[in-house]
Amino acid sequence: MSIKPYEGNEKYIFVSYAHKDSAIVLPILEQLKARGCRIWCDDKLIVGENYNAAIARHLRECDAVLFFLSENWMASKYCRSEATVGIEQFQKKVALLYLESCTTHDEVLMLFAGKHTIRMSDPQYFDKLLQSSAFSDCIGQAEIVTERKASEGLKYELDINGTYAVTGLGTCKDTDIVIPSTYQGKPVTSIEDKAFYCCKALTSITIPNSVTSIGNEAFFSCTSLTSINVPERVTSIGNNAFSGCLSLESIAVSEGNSHYRSYESHLYSKDMRTL
Repeated sequence: MSIKPYEGNEKYIFVSYAHKDSAIVLPILEQLKARGCRIWCDDKLIVGENYNAAIARHLRECDAVLFFLSENWMASKYCRSEATVGIEQFQKKVALLYLESCTTHDEVLMLFAGKHTIRMSDPQYFDKLLQSSAFSDCIGQAEIVTERKASEGLKYELDINGTYAVTGLGTCKDTDIVIPSTYQGKPVTSIEDKAFYCCKALTSITIPNSVTSIGNEAFFSCTSLTSINVPERVTSIGNNAFSGCLSLESIAVSEGNSHYRSYESHLYSKDMRTL
């Protein structure tokens, strides 16, 4: 998944995050955009534009800065520089979202003092982000999003990155399964090994854009499954993930996926060398 950065004349939010935290951050940004937030992040810089100049320009032009704080963010001199420029030099409105407990780097300790702080461990963190006074001028009309109701009863497990993995069918009785993009306020980013192993009644599966990996034998021998859609953020598909799916007629891959593609209803690596 990639986030199309806002480029316009209205007030917007600059996002500062460590790229190592993308699996957690990008799904949250998608949700914020769906609620009408105008967001700029360095996911897609203009071709030929100097990186540092682009960062500085958008920090200068933005109305507020949202910091996604973690050990990865604290360890990045580039992230810390964004805090120095955004807060000290340009005096922007600020909100801090702590993705995890971490020690604030001395370089930004004083800059963050007294700033609006939210922690992802708070079940209400997303609502608090939307309600932050720092962003009140950066929210326009919400996108109209038609999303199918998520299946209930699926089994999840919280991983070390603070995101959820689907690990099994649990008590879910659906044959047409819809995996949600979030569970208990946190992104769902993976389908674990053998999560739907031999689920012979499963006829369809909806995988959200938040998912980045599909494990080994995740859908092994789902004999009634007829089609699979691989979202654009999926970068890893395990061995025999769809083996034994005797009714499978097509595998469709999002055009934006940088690791896989589909050809004549078959799944290939992007370079077409691996089936």
